Amino acid sequence: MTPAELEGLLALDVLVPDDTPVPPTRVEGGDFDDVIRRDFLQLVAMAGAMVSMPTRAAATASAGYTSMGPHLWQVYSLASSKQAVYPLVRDQAAELSSALRGARGAAHKRLCADAGDLFQLAGEIMFDGNHYTDAAHCYTLAASAACEARNADLWACALTRHAFIGLYGDQRYEETAPLLELARDVARQGDTQLATRHWVAAVQAEIFAAIGDFDACKRALDEAEEVHSLSGPVHNGGWLRFDGSRLAEERGTCFAKLQRPDLAEDALNAALKDLPPDFPPEGRHFGGSGPARGAAAGR
Repeated sequence: MTPAELEGLLALDVLVPDDTPVPPTRVEGGDFDDVIRRDFLQLVAMAGAMVSMPTRAAATASAGYTSMGPHLWQVYSLASSKQAVYPLVRDQAAELSSALRGARGAAHKRLCADAGDLFQLAGEIMFDGNHYTDAAHCYTLAASAACEARNADLWACALTRHAFIGLYGDQRYEETAPLLELARDVARQGDTQLATRHWVAAVQAEIFAAIGDFDACKRALDEAEEVHSLSGPVHNGGWLRFDGSRLAEERGTCFAKLQRPDLAEDALNAALKDLPPDFPPEGRHFGGSGPARGAAAGR
């Protein structure tokens, strides 16, 4: 179709009698209005395009831009409905797209890092709404932006979140393993004081457990445990939130998947001992997809 034909198609109105209720347009999961979601993805895509096409103009357009990444991640983690954060992310994406139009050099690199941060959060919102295709699109843009920013930790985290789709979504474990291997290689180029490579290893462990590779799973878990040898802040509370505090739970979940109840019991008992005394009894249940997703994903 030509652009004009497409515009005409999208502008068509369906006449409905006044007494006929018009059902809202929804996508799978029933959480997003289709038009609003497409508008949001269009803004993200526009900002993503600007990432790879810096202009030659002076870097003046980004002067009024303020990064809200850390604040948005905090709001996201506290929100009872994750999709309630969507309007804030949308507005930030619009401002970021405008700032990227005139940025170059160091300003462009900084904005690319902001884009890699924001697009990961956008992917999280889509993922939590079970919109896996849209989440994959956001994670791909995030990885490209982080690569452009030359930020290995941000890049590795984007790749790891992309792997969530194969791990927790359509459960394509064999196809997802190489993506995490790439994330592992990228993470090795990052900040050695951050827990990025340990987080990747924790997610890899769950992939190996799902595949049934006991030895690879145990090696990955042992590598993830090395996070406890780091000193100082190991995450930023935003796109990297892994601190290893739930690794005992993750180890038990992986061993349970591998049909090793003896090892799983030891690990889960250790996890129970680490809980605070006032932890509610109903929260002491381990198993299923919930704890595994929370522990390995650092989400």
